[in-house]
Amino acid sequence: MSDVELRAGRAVLNVDTLGGGMRALRVGSWEILDGYEAGQPHSGRRGHVLAPWPSRIFRGRYQWGGFEHELPITDVKHDSATHGLVDKIEWRVDRTEGASGELSVRIPRVSGYPFDVRVSVLYQLFDDRLDVLVGAENLGVEPAPFGVGMHPYFRCGADFAETRLYLRVRERLVLDQNGTPTGDLETFDGELGTIGDRALDLVLRRDDMPQEAAAEVAGPAGTIRLRLGPSFQWLVVYTGDTLPPDERRRAVAVEPLTCPPNAFANGIDVISLAPKQPWRDQWSLEWSPQ
Repeated sequence: MSDVELRAGRAVLNVDTLGGGMRALRVGSWEILDGYEAGQPHSGRRGHVLAPWPSRIFRGRYQWGGFEHELPITDVKHDSATHGLVDKIEWRVDRTEGASGELSVRIPRVSGYPFDVRVSVLYQLFDDRLDVLVGAENLGVEPAPFGVGMHPYFRCGADFAETRLYLRVRERLVLDQNGTPTGDLETFDGELGTIGDRALDLVLRRDDMPQEAAAEVAGPAGTIRLRLGPSFQWLVVYTGDTLPPDERRRAVAVEPLTCPPNAFANGIDVISLAPKQPWRDQWSLEWSPQ
């Protein structure tokens, strides 16, 4: 297990090779990510890459290519297979060069996901933004289902009384008490303003304005903006209310996803990876310190 450090001006990004995700991001004295120390335990999937599916597949069951598949249950509370298969394994560092680094991993072939897929993430750091280029390649001979997301927690102030949130979204996915999608979508106003004491755990479909930032988090430290490529049609917003007490409500997670919860089962925005036809898309994070 090791750490990849990228630098550009005052910006420093640390990438954890265990899981290939963003462990820490700081600009000067501003810790943009609520991350974790190298080699230390953490919770809440902080900065993790979520593949070959993000969020939950309830009961771990889905159909693909005319066959029934059943994944191991990893979240007993919600009776689901959660956040994919790559966040607890070591990734290969393919290259690093100053402000740029690329990591990749071959997804473990487990019961319920018998597909041979390689995932890569290229991080390109600048003094005012981070570009994250995500790729996937099906190394097998049959089409494979795929989805991906990432799980950053953002800090722009000391607490949510100072944190404001604006989301360019048009709909909210309705969930039942277990977090399972009901199949309904409701119109949603993303101009949330100050988070305050609200507990948020939202699954949102973005609007169709690619030239605009899909999300903006602002506070005394500065402003963060997320820009999403065309495949990243979904956002999950989570205020960390179910995390351990010392990590609870320290930061807001704004997660870019290519598909919503239970997508393998309901088919919504699942990417079909054709053999030997690589897929790639990008999301970006911009910051403006106060």
